[in-house]
Amino acid sequence: MVDKRLVLFLVMGVLGIFFNFAFVLAHLDFGQDIIKNGHIIDFGFAPQEVVSLSSTNFVINLVNSTTEEPINLTSIWVRISSSKEIIFSGELSPKNASLPFTFTFPTGGNYSLDFQFKNNQKIIEKQTFYLDVKDKDSVNNIYYLVGLIILFILLFFKSYYLRKKLKEKLK
Repeated sequence: MVDKRLVLFLVMGVLGIFFNFAFVLAHLDFGQDIIKNGHIIDFGFAPQEVVSLSSTNFVINLVNSTTEEPINLTSIWVRISSSKEIIFSGELSPKNASLPFTFTFPTGGNYSLDFQFKNNQKIIEKQTFYLDVKDKDSVNNIYYLVGLIILFILLFFKSYYLRKKLKEKLK
């Protein structure tokens, strides 16, 4: 027979994970708002530190700057490029002037994200955002180095404490 407390614990854990995941997707870590030609271009992404070979969630919105009502859009053209090449280019369909999407950058470096907001084939607004993507290997090496330094500091204090205790015992 299954313990009721275990079932309750599992159900609460799954619900907690679900609601935390939903909250993370609804609230992005970093971004900026640009007011331009009577529009607010709201660009956000998570996580704040974008790392190559890891998924990054983006959301871009276009609203009227005075009423803050969504602008009627049929598509948003998106181009993601580095100084060397175009990584992605295509037209995506927004809902209520909002476009969420996920992208994985292949390498670290500087990227530009170009957006053209369209109603039918007429361009309503354009904007470019720049993003510095950290290389996965460099980020892992930094965390590894910081971890080693902390470990050595802890070992130093532990050995100092043990020596001090041993000296007191020998007295």
